[in-house]
Amino acid sequence: MSEQLGGVLLEVASLRDGKDRAVLSPLFAPTAALLDADLGAVPPLARWTGAVTDPDLPDPDLPTPKDVAVGLPPVRPVSADPAMELVADTPDPARVLDLLRDHDAPSPDVLLLRCRAHLELDRHGEAARCLAALRSPGDEDDWRVVWHCGLLHLVRGHVRAARRHFEAVRADLPGEVAPKLAVALCAEREGDAAEARRWYTAVWRRDRSQAPAAFGLARLLLRDGDRAGAVAVLDGMPTVSRHHDAARIAAVNVLCGPGASARDLEQAVERLGRLRLDRDAGDRLTAVVLDAALRWRRSTADPGIDGGAVFGRSPSERALRAALADGYRRLARQARSADEHGVLVDLANGTRPRTRL
Repeated sequence: MSEQLGGVLLEVASLRDGKDRAVLSPLFAPTAALLDADLGAVPPLARWTGAVTDPDLPDPDLPTPKDVAVGLPPVRPVSADPAMELVADTPDPARVLDLLRDHDAPSPDVLLLRCRAHLELDRHGEAARCLAALRSPGDEDDWRVVWHCGLLHLVRGHVRAARRHFEAVRADLPGEVAPKLAVALCAEREGDAAEARRWYTAVWRRDRSQAPAAFGLARLLLRDGDRAGAVAVLDGMPTVSRHHDAARIAAVNVLCGPGASARDLEQAVERLGRLRLDRDAGDRLTAVVLDAALRWRRSTADPGIDGGAVFGRSPSERALRAALADGYRRLARQARSADEHGVLVDLANGTRPRTRL
C-alpha cells in the first residue's frame, strides 16, 4: 500500500507541475514497444506501390489489439524460480516455450510467462489453459491473472472486456503506470477520447519514458484538429529516449498531414533537414513532404512559402510537380520487383509537368 500511495503522490505532483517523476516499477518490466501505428516511421515503399494508396499522412489507424496485448509491459516474476533464469533475455516466444516445456509442476511465474508467450504466438486456447491452472475455485483472482485475462481478451479482439480487466488492475494498483496505459489504449480503441486522454496525460506527465502515451496523445490531438498540439507532445520526447528519433519523424508526418499550411510545410522541411536518415529513407520522407507541398500549392494562391533545399522559395505548381516526379524516379531505384518499378515510373510520368515533347 505504501508503494501504491507513493506512486499516486508522484502522479498528482506531475499533473500539477508537469515535471517527470519516473521510477522503476517493482511490478512491471520496461518494454521497447512504441504502439505508434507507424506514425513514427518513415513510410515504406508500399505506401506508393500498394494496391490501395492514401496520399494523406498521418495514417489514422490505431495500434491493433494484438499489438497492444504483446506490447504492454510484462509482469515481473515474484518468486526465485530458477526456471526464470533459463529464459532471461530470450525474446523469441517459441524458444521460451521450448525452454520451459519440461517443467511438470510449473510455478505461477512460469505459467504466466507461458501464457504471454502463447499470446504472442496467437495460441489463445493454450494461453487460456495457463490462466485456468492459476485459478482457485472460490478465491479471488490474483491481479496478475486479471491482467493476463485482459491481454487474452485483447488478442481475441474483445476490447471492452479487456478494458474491464485493466480497470480492475488499475483500481488495485493505483500507483502503477502500466494499467493506466492499458486502459487508455482500450478507451482510444473504443472511441472514448475523454478517458483515453485522461489516462494518457496522467502517464505521460509522470513518466516520459512511456512513449506510447505520447503517441496516443498525439493521435487524439490530431483527431481534434490540433496539429500544433500534437507536434508539441512529440517534441517533449526526451533526447535520451530510444524513441526520440521516431518522435521527430512523427512530427514531420504530422506536419505534412491533410490541410497542412505553409508554415507547417516550412517546419516539416526544416525538421527533415535535421533527421539522420539513410538515403532510401530520406528519399521516401522527402517524397512525403513534396507530395504535401503539391497538394497545398493546388489548394491555395498564397505564394508565401519557403521550402529551402527541398522545393525552394515560393514554388510554382510546375516546379513542385517536377521535383516530386524526380522524387518518384529516385524511389523507383528502391523497387524490388518489376511491378513496383513500373508503378513508381508511372507515378513519375503522371506527376511531371506537361511539355510539348
